[in-house]
Amino acid sequence: MLPGITWSDGTPLTAEDSVFSYRLAQAVLVQMEKSGYAGPSPDHSVDLVSQTASYTALDERTVRWVGVPGFLDRDYQANLVTPLPVT
Repeated sequence: MLPGITWSDGTPLTAEDSVFSYRLAQAVLVQMEKSGYAGPSPDHSVDLVSQTASYTALDERTVRWVGVPGFLDRDYQANLVTPLPVT
C-alpha cells in the first residue's frame, strides 16, 4: 500500500485493514456454503478467498497473499482485498 493513504477521518489505511476485509469475505463465503448458495459471488474478494491459503499483514503497508497449492494466478498482483471501513 502506498504511504499517505488515509480514511476520510484522517486515520492511515493499513495492511491490517485489508486483512480485516479478507476475514469478512471469508465469513461471507462460509455462510454462502452453509446456505447452499451456488450463484455468483457478491464480489471479487469472496472469489479470492476460495483460492487463498493465507492472507497476512507483514507490516503497516505490506500484505502477503499465498494461493492454495496448484492454483496459478497470472494476475496475482491484483489480489489485494479492498479495505472496508470498520464501524
